[in-house]
Amino acid sequence: MLRDSFFSRVQSWFSGSFHGRYLAYILAEIGKHHPTLVRELVCACCQIGKRSLPHPVFAPEFAFRGSAGMRRADLAVFANSEDEDPIVLIEIKYRDKLIPADEIKPAQLADYEHWRSSAKGRQLLILSREALQTPGVPTLTWTQAARLLRRHSGRSDLAKALIEHLEEEGIVMQNIDSKALIGFLKRMLCSPNGAGIQVGNLDGPQEFARLLRNVKLLSARFNGDFKSAWKHAGAQHNTADDPAGTKDASIDFDVVPRLATKIKAEKLREVDGSLNAKARDGGAVSVYARHSLGSGKGWLRVGYGFWMNVEKGSSHEKARLPTVHLFAWASNHEFAGETRIYAEAKLSSFELVSSKAEDSVDRVETLASKRLIEVLQELKSTSKTISPKQRMAITLLLKSVGAKLKPASVS
Repeated sequence: MLRDSFFSRVQSWFSGSFHGRYLAYILAEIGKHHPTLVRELVCACCQIGKRSLPHPVFAPEFAFRGSAGMRRADLAVFANSEDEDPIVLIEIKYRDKLIPADEIKPAQLADYEHWRSSAKGRQLLILSREALQTPGVPTLTWTQAARLLRRHSGRSDLAKALIEHLEEEGIVMQNIDSKALIGFLKRMLCSPNGAGIQVGNLDGPQEFARLLRNVKLLSARFNGDFKSAWKHAGAQHNTADDPAGTKDASIDFDVVPRLATKIKAEKLREVDGSLNAKARDGGAVSVYARHSLGSGKGWLRVGYGFWMNVEKGSSHEKARLPTVHLFAWASNHEFAGETRIYAEAKLSSFELVSSKAEDSVDRVETLASKRLIEVLQELKSTSKTISPKQRMAITLLLKSVGAKLKPASVS
């Protein structure tokens, strides 16, 4: 608790636009005490030998000259303390994106490229929450960075604390204890008799919370697409901005129990009106992200997530893992409830969202992109009530979400 409040206090020193800076200071501090940890991260991503950084020095908020003035890099990496110029500049993205060009300055990435091309041997690295498409520039997600840091976190309490903080913030994808999670789901959905429900499963709720944070991280890969599409569609149609379309996705879950077919109707309820525990016969749990593209009378929601089928015989053993589907949907007053537009794909294993979630993030994002595209295409072609602004936003979304897929994967 003390450790998390420490990082929260440090984070509060910076405005929302500069959260990358506070992480730069933390990485610089880790590098000061354990330089080989951060050096390994930089060398692995930039494909440079460790001999290029014999005694690395890390400097946050480094001012450098871009193509039309000065910029500040979140973190600069010097080969040694005697060098005046860094060998690597690192731009850290926390919840924001690379800054585009404006009337005063060129695009942020263009300035970095100008610095790199000004001298031989210079390197760039972008560290971000989601994977970025920056041809020619090495990128690293926080999930990948955490994976590298975990290997040596036993040598650095600060590195370990940073990883835990990023997990709590939903910035990195986390592996989940399948046994504890399944035990928790069965506790909610199955009869306590003969279902093998785990007793004393104190980690179950925590693992379910990890699952929700992983969905939050998945939504971060689409938040920018939805908000940008809504903003540009509003500007094109000269309409007032609906704040519902400017927010990150909301994260939620549903629990749908199944009733045992053999139990008599009069025994479904206890005396106090609650459901008889013996009547529970498994069910489905869905966790999902939900975006808004309009509120009020013209409300429109688009979402995606996972739903898991849990049975009495479900367990963490491979042959008995719950089945899990990735799904996407769209709904408004025209398509609501059972008539909502819907698409899903069965995942090959429950482990993709649990014990192997960290390594499966790119694969899951690809599947989510495909299902989103299916839903958005059907919504655009069949809905008769969406507004011109919503229709344009959907068109822009199809383009940006489609860009996340390789050309061969869009079909």
